[in-house]
Amino acid sequence: MSKTIEIGSAIAEPGKIAEGNIFVEKLAGGSELTMPVTIINGSKPGPCFWINGGIHGDEPEGILTCTLLKEKIKPDDLSGSIVMIPVMNVPAMEAAERGNPLDTFSYDMNRIYPGRKEGYLSERIAHIHKEWMIKYADMEISIHSGGAHSYLAEAMFAAKDDKTQELARAMGEDWKVCLYSNITSKSPMAVMAENGKPALTVELGGRSSTAPGAFLKVGQTLLKACINILTHYKMIEGTPHYPEIRYKGFQQALLAPKSGVFLPNPNVKFLTMMKKNDEILDVTSALVPPLLSALDALQMASRFMHPPNIAAVVELISDKQLAVRDGLHTFQSAVWPENLERFFVAVKESAENALEAFAFFDEAVKQSEPAMTAYRAMGLVTKALESMYPVASMLAPVSRFYLEDSSRNNDLLLKRLEDADTSKSDVGVMHANNSDRERGGFSMYVPEYYQGEETPSVSYTHLTLPTNREV
Repeated sequence: MSKTIEIGSAIAEPGKIAEGNIFVEKLAGGSELTMPVTIINGSKPGPCFWINGGIHGDEPEGILTCTLLKEKIKPDDLSGSIVMIPVMNVPAMEAAERGNPLDTFSYDMNRIYPGRKEGYLSERIAHIHKEWMIKYADMEISIHSGGAHSYLAEAMFAAKDDKTQELARAMGEDWKVCLYSNITSKSPMAVMAENGKPALTVELGGRSSTAPGAFLKVGQTLLKACINILTHYKMIEGTPHYPEIRYKGFQQALLAPKSGVFLPNPNVKFLTMMKKNDEILDVTSALVPPLLSALDALQMASRFMHPPNIAAVVELISDKQLAVRDGLHTFQSAVWPENLERFFVAVKESAENALEAFAFFDEAVKQSEPAMTAYRAMGLVTKALESMYPVASMLAPVSRFYLEDSSRNNDLLLKRLEDADTSKSDVGVMHANNSDRERGGFSMYVPEYYQGEETPSVSYTHLTLPTNREV
């Protein structure tokens, strides 16, 4: 016999369905902020399957899925329980915004777990939700979509451990794409992983307000996946179905070289398998994208570095470092050919400097006088940027990373940089009496394409390299 489950105001006895609310906070106008909760408590004992929706206010797919699942599952047919939080971020959902408009900062609730009991409103919501979830949940999925900006195909983020990969496979035959997550996002999935429980972040749909038919289809696909999970874990009777082929890898952003309309090549099929033994591409993809993201965050921290702000700034960037650490481990595990040694060394040194910068930022937060330690971190950020710079001539995304925003879509400039001779001694980043143990020196950048026929625009500083190059 299963036990009575009580979450917030919802109390579900064995064989019953209960709905209620989880109290969060009493707002200034006197109204109460709550999260809705639905419990389907089976008549027989079994695991607790926890479903989260609406952590972003412009992603209502979770609401629809929970509604359809409630209509589909009968408690008498269920072993264990299903707990559904169809809308976690109620203020954001009511405003049809991704983040909570009641917060001073536009927090992404999927990046602030485990939250704080006495933090900002979004942090309080995350904290309270986390407490209930960890108490009851044996497995969890968070339902996401492209929100207001895009429409996404079936994909999920999952850790590499066996329990989580089992849950990912249990999503069923429609879910062929599994992107490895290093559990760095400070999400509900991360909290579950820290407690040794499997969890997924699933992505499907978006633009629901403009495509109601597609929206309903998304809900039915997600419902099918939830049913397959319940069947796989023997919470309901039936035969589970699994994908014949699963595609595993890492997420990577592909930036357009210029503005315009993207037209896909009809000869290239979606989910085309990579060639076997393409290890170098795999390990490069594991490190370079998260490293560029981390360098961008570290630059942001350096720009906003003011002693009273250090703790807040460090908190905003802290989720970036574990992906770099794990990516570096993967990167170093490959057998690198001799002709790529320069590439390997540059990326490796940049990652190591970035991780050391993160470590100094973390240490600064613990000190009563954090400024000097934070400045040491900023110096390492500069070294990380300099170490990575040689890769700009090898990878176009890295080259664009070093350009000012206004120049990243300049086709002529990008072509000149691509064709430039980087082996010349009088171009690129140069130093004059500017080592760690010297004072009064300077560093400067001369565009690699410079031939002496014109006076180039140069960025320089006496202490650090420029955050971005000007050309």
